[in-house]
Amino acid sequence: MKERGLFFLLVFLHLAPFWAVTAVPTTDGPSHVYNAWILQQQVSGEATPTFQRSFRIDRSPLPNWTGHAALALLMVPFDPATAEKILVSGCVVVFLLGARFLALSTDPDRSWLAFLAFPFVYNQPLQYGFYNFCGSIGLFLFALGFWWRRRDSPGWRLAVGLNLILLLCYFTHILSTLLALGGIGILWLATLRGAPLKRHLLHILILAPQAILPLWFLSTHGADPMPGKRPAASLVEYLLRNEVLYTFSDTQLLLGWLLTALFALLAVATLRQRRPPRLREEDGFVVIAIAVTVLFFAGPEGMSGGSLIKMRLSLFPWLLLLPWIAPRLAWPGGRQVRGALVAVLSAAAAVNVVAYVQWYQTADRDVQSFLTVLSTARIAPGSRVLPALFDRRASIGVLGLLGHAVDRTAVEKGFLDWGNYEAQFDLFPVQYRRRISPPSLWTLEVMPADLDVETHRGKFDYVFCWKMPPGSPLDVRLQRGFTLVAEQPPARLYRRADLTAASASRP
Repeated sequence: MKERGLFFLLVFLHLAPFWAVTAVPTTDGPSHVYNAWILQQQVSGEATPTFQRSFRIDRSPLPNWTGHAALALLMVPFDPATAEKILVSGCVVVFLLGARFLALSTDPDRSWLAFLAFPFVYNQPLQYGFYNFCGSIGLFLFALGFWWRRRDSPGWRLAVGLNLILLLCYFTHILSTLLALGGIGILWLATLRGAPLKRHLLHILILAPQAILPLWFLSTHGADPMPGKRPAASLVEYLLRNEVLYTFSDTQLLLGWLLTALFALLAVATLRQRRPPRLREEDGFVVIAIAVTVLFFAGPEGMSGGSLIKMRLSLFPWLLLLPWIAPRLAWPGGRQVRGALVAVLSAAAAVNVVAYVQWYQTADRDVQSFLTVLSTARIAPGSRVLPALFDRRASIGVLGLLGHAVDRTAVEKGFLDWGNYEAQFDLFPVQYRRRISPPSLWTLEVMPADLDVETHRGKFDYVFCWKMPPGSPLDVRLQRGFTLVAEQPPARLYRRADLTAASASRP
């Protein structure tokens, strides 16, 4: 099988884990689906009075619009779970095609390097459910590759194409947009020597409009950098063992080390091939990779309300090396070496997919068990449910896969989830109305035992508890003013005592 056909077969294969489960088991994914559903309900006029009074749509040009708008549109012909699977599949396809597009940008003979992108598909941001960010990585790769291919002829095709890619990238995630603008700037400087001044001025004019929206966002949301607290040695280990790929098994850390070693060997082989050693235009990609690595170590952990920046940044240096690394393998036997590398990378990718199918199916069963009490209870549309989760972990995985799983049933039954963290921030299209005072997010997610359900009892119709310890202060409070209406240990569902069964189950 030719490399091209094998590559696209593997792209298709990497979608299997998402379609082998009832719903994609990620941490924040259910919350994105829930808020996209609210968006769709609000725009279509089908929202219940409770939702109309509680939520508003922020129509300003926020960077997180793409995922929510796409999900809302997909929910018109498809059910929410299918819409999510299509969105996540699209993120993976754009990422892998972007990696191949960038690898081919500097040399058509480097198509095999795109196989190095497969290990990065199932990463921590994806498992966290950061769909907008994951989709933006592929757009970042396309932006750099598109500029590079047309750098010598900065005409209207470059202007229109690049601005469309970067505009879509901005509405998907601002971090990838800023990295793309900075990366193109570095490549522009790397190609400055010997080129006419007119060409470089045209590049500046082409890119200038893309600074408007990021500047607007920073001016309206502020910078507010959050300093990183991890020591330098810990960050070095995180980067070199590719901890960003660690989601389900400790074996992934070992494979991360092997992946780093492979990149290092290819980089050394590339440098040794240069005789005599001299700077090339494509060395600009190495400069970008170094700049992102420096930002990973010296930059903030959070900024402008966003968080986990270092985790996100750790993906980029490796991907930026794709258009630069790899000797041509032109010596006798070089083609066989190239074929062997492709075979090994393809086999590893296939094994990884099989492992994720199994992990996802186990996690999916955990989520379905977690939701049993809520799914079988008679909860009327528009009811208000407060989730009190004392443990957000599933039986598998290193991330809290149950953290926002309640939102899957919230969409199904149409109830209001007071654990909707997105609506408390001005980073997403769906936000609480200003007069709404939701429960403290810190208390809800970190200290559920301290939830004050007595003082704010009128705000909740139901309280859903998961793994609440016997004698918990919350348990004591719930016994005054709430009635246990459903239980399947370790899950309990309480209804407000003054809410009659008839009104609680009204259609």
